[in-house]
Amino acid sequence: MKKYINKLMIVSATFGLMTLGACDDYLDINNDPTQVVDPDPNFTLTSGIIDVAYFHTDAYGLAAGYWVQYITQAGNVAGVTAQDQYQVLPGDNAYQRDFNGLYSGPLQDLVYTSEEGVLREQTNVAAIAEILKAYTFHSLVDMFDRVPYTQANKIDEFPNPVYDDGQDVYDDLILKINDAIAAIDPLSIESITGDVIFGGDMNRWLEFANTLKLKIYLRQTEARASVAQNGVESLDGEAFLATDALMAFDQSNPSNRHPAELADIGTQSFNAASGTIGNYMALMNDPRIDIFFRAPVDPDPVNPHQFITQADGPNVTGPDAGLSYYSARGNYMIGTGSAFPYFTAAESNFLQAEAALRGWITTGTAQEFYEQGIRDSFASAGLSGADTWIANFAPYPTGGTFDDQLEAIMMAKWVALIRQPIEMWNEWKRTGYPDTDVIATSTASLLNPGEFPLRFPPTQTEADLNENTPEVVSLATPVWWDR
Repeated sequence: MKKYINKLMIVSATFGLMTLGACDDYLDINNDPTQVVDPDPNFTLTSGIIDVAYFHTDAYGLAAGYWVQYITQAGNVAGVTAQDQYQVLPGDNAYQRDFNGLYSGPLQDLVYTSEEGVLREQTNVAAIAEILKAYTFHSLVDMFDRVPYTQANKIDEFPNPVYDDGQDVYDDLILKINDAIAAIDPLSIESITGDVIFGGDMNRWLEFANTLKLKIYLRQTEARASVAQNGVESLDGEAFLATDALMAFDQSNPSNRHPAELADIGTQSFNAASGTIGNYMALMNDPRIDIFFRAPVDPDPVNPHQFITQADGPNVTGPDAGLSYYSARGNYMIGTGSAFPYFTAAESNFLQAEAALRGWITTGTAQEFYEQGIRDSFASAGLSGADTWIANFAPYPTGGTFDDQLEAIMMAKWVALIRQPIEMWNEWKRTGYPDTDVIATSTASLLNPGEFPLRFPPTQTEADLNENTPEVVSLATPVWWDR
């Protein structure tokens, strides 16, 4: 298989003309097809890892951040943003660029990495690519419900790829992950230079694969309870991630910054910290608040953080308006030291906490995993003192009902996954936590009263070029597992 690393050469109905612009220049091999022919799969592995991270942190991540109420509009703005209106226009260029670019860029890179890795007997590199493909398609199903899968990235054979049902994609992803796990050899001397997440540590990739399977199974608790239970029980005793799986952004490199850094930190844009998450953390005396959010430029000496009510930005004018008065996302989230977490140790422990709560794994108790998840979140933020904070402000409700305990796990997860808004949006859709007493419907919503956005629509580019694109339905339509 001959591969020219040029994303413009693999355009089709599903693989749009535009790639993820923030990282087009990260690797020169993506720009000139005369420079590299049949590159080492390690190069395309790196490119795939970086570009998948950008997809999750750009336009779609911004919208999910609004919908799970991590961010909202600052005061003194003209009009309400589409995100706070619960609106996504299929023709919005940012969404089209990112969706089409995901297929034409990182997914194509990962397909090449896997296929060429097998041909060159770089089996561990190929296995990493397969695991990352599964991660990406799992995320796409959660966001869109039906997506090109079986016929995707096969432009010569399928110029108009069909959209597969999400349930079928899920089932096949488990098979693909199992095949990747079987192919991994942690003792191999194979050179793995393209792994910018774990530096070639294949034991970590085995843990990543197990954690991904755990998440896929738990996502089905409401739609296919027996599949979820049997799948999780099959993982009992396996090793899950106890370290973060991060794609770190590099603020010193203009082409590898967090997509929101220039807008939110450099130019003081519309995106303020939402009062939903901010006031909750302040009420809980949560020290992570100072790590997640930067204080206003002109802070109140008594209340260093000021948060704005979701969607209320256009109503706030005068001197108490704009990001000079309100808190906003800080360096931890979008600036120096920021990263996209494919997984965090905290998320891994919260997944295990839920599995233990349901009685499906026996390697620890729900309380133990819950408390370790909070410790891991504190450690990620560079903080100590988690045990004291848990005891004083967030003790596990050992005597509570199942719902009480699940709510405690999910509330802790909501705070900890603040750098993963798409993931937390999906968990909120599945479990209903935080409940509507915390996350109330946006007052600017254009959906019917009481409705929330539960999916993203297919892009207009897809509708124009691919005859198999599904019809656009209301954003309040649940995806297949959201029962």
